[in-house]
Amino acid sequence: MADFTGKQCIACNEHFKVGDDIVVCPDCGTPYHRACYNEHGECINYTLHESGESWREAEQEKKAEFSTDEAIKCPRCGTENPPMTLFCESCGLPLGMKTSGAQQNFGQNPHAGMGGFGNPYGQGNPMGMGPMGMPFMQTQKITPDMDIDGNTVGEYAEYIGSNRPYFLAQFLRFAKTKAKSSFSFVGFLFPEYYFFYRKMYKEGIIASLLTILLTLPNMIFSFHVDNIEKMMGGMDASMFSAITNNVNLSSGAFNAIYNIFWIGSLALQIVCGIFANYWYYKKAKKTIEKAKSLSGIENPNEAIARKGGTSWGLCILSICVNAALMMLALVAVKYRADILAFFK
Repeated sequence: MADFTGKQCIACNEHFKVGDDIVVCPDCGTPYHRACYNEHGECINYTLHESGESWREAEQEKKAEFSTDEAIKCPRCGTENPPMTLFCESCGLPLGMKTSGAQQNFGQNPHAGMGGFGNPYGQGNPMGMGPMGMPFMQTQKITPDMDIDGNTVGEYAEYIGSNRPYFLAQFLRFAKTKAKSSFSFVGFLFPEYYFFYRKMYKEGIIASLLTILLTLPNMIFSFHVDNIEKMMGGMDASMFSAITNNVNLSSGAFNAIYNIFWIGSLALQIVCGIFANYWYYKKAKKTIEKAKSLSGIENPNEAIARKGGTSWGLCILSICVNAALMMLALVAVKYRADILAFFK
């Protein structure tokens, strides 16, 4: 019997695996899972029946649509995939997508190490790591015209910029399954910097302010003159005493506040880690739809690319601003009595 492993059953769209019970249409040769064929009771490849072609001839014509030079050969199973393919049609391994002319280049060289698709989770970019969502995508063939909740893959790719395979996988999963959670390690560890890097300004500002507030007791503890002298091996640290030495670290109130704020800080990280990718998806969707709705724009993709992408500059700026705000918060702790008196 012919080997149909890796080919697709047109009834259920699943790829045939070793050991599957497969039957073929006696007229055109189209393969089916036996259960799929029995469910329909006939071959549903009507196009082949009308043209008089066989399934094998159609497969050869499909392969002839792209040359061997343009094909993307899967490094895992050796299948030759069309140039507009992000994932191997047989085994689902993420691939580099070759394009020509004005077509959008969504991928990178599959052998580019951690920066390309040789990594099955597309974690080449440090601000987009995480495996969640990829199993859903492993058998999905992605093309630029594919719809994701009203916008095309090409438009989302323009907005995302770097690390497209990972985020496209996440976006498609959110759209198809209505899920809202995944997990971003960078969103968990550095939520405010993740948001600014991805140009999510509102989320970045909120996360920054909450992080400063929730880590303030820990900063007070760290900058207390007694703790600094211990860390410095008994060296004089009186220069820091003007900031936090008037805070009683052994008091029950401070310990309670410290623990509550620590739990709140951890909760903030967990929430951001779980929902960061979904919020990014909603921001991308909103920005793309707004760009397309504006009149007088001949090429909305250019506007989408300008609004999207990434910014290391914003990320670094947010680090500096957060450090300055933290120092101001510590000064406010020092002069809290005077500040409260001023507003009375």
